[in-house]
Amino acid sequence: FWCPRELKVDPGLGYTFLGARDCSAPCPSMHFHRDELRFARYFVGVVSIVCLSATLFTFLTFLIDMARFRYPERPIIFYAVCYMMVSLVFFLGFLLEDRVACNPASPGRFRAATVTQGSHNKACTLLFMTLYFFTMAGGAWWVVLTLTWFLAAVPKWGSEAIEKKALLFHASAWGIPGLLTITLLALNKIEGDNVSGVCFVGLYDVQTLRWFVLAPLCVDVVVGVSQIGRAHV
Repeated sequence: FWCPRELKVDPGLGYTFLGARDCSAPCPSMHFHRDELRFARYFVGVVSIVCLSATLFTFLTFLIDMARFRYPERPIIFYAVCYMMVSLVFFLGFLLEDRVACNPASPGRFRAATVTQGSHNKACTLLFMTLYFFTMAGGAWWVVLTLTWFLAAVPKWGSEAIEKKALLFHASAWGIPGLLTITLLALNKIEGDNVSGVCFVGLYDVQTLRWFVLAPLCVDVVVGVSQIGRAHV
């Protein structure tokens, strides 16, 4: 792949596209027509509003009567909070369109609008940190939820006994996603999504997608499903 002049970026930013250095993908996405992009953007926006409303309702219900949600049900609240934040980021991406996910065009320098990469764009970095952290934390809290169900169903632990492990649950569910987020920031693997308007990871880098998105989520699914299976045996 030979990077055309319109897609080249300033050297030193660490951009790569299809193996070419100092190059980035064009905005809007080269894979879709404008009508398809508009439909996808509005679809993501509507779904984010629905998800934000449902999760916010769950969280407000918890705040009204916090004593009602004890373990093993308590992780549902943190799970809802995580996806409330995820849906909020996608809603912000819908409002911002591609103003954060893309670098503006520079006709005087013969450069087109290109996808943002790395942490030099502070707004993109903030969107990435929020979206990635709460996506991973949501998966972790789902695993904690299946574990608390297992402890309540099989060993017959009471709410007080499960609640004594709450500090461990929080340390794991918030700490591991935090470490993953810091690692990606150190590796400078942030990428703009010119379809949804957010910033995430692994959109153009398959290796990063495999190890920092798919692998953690697959581990969550395997561990969570195994806990559910053991609880029903």
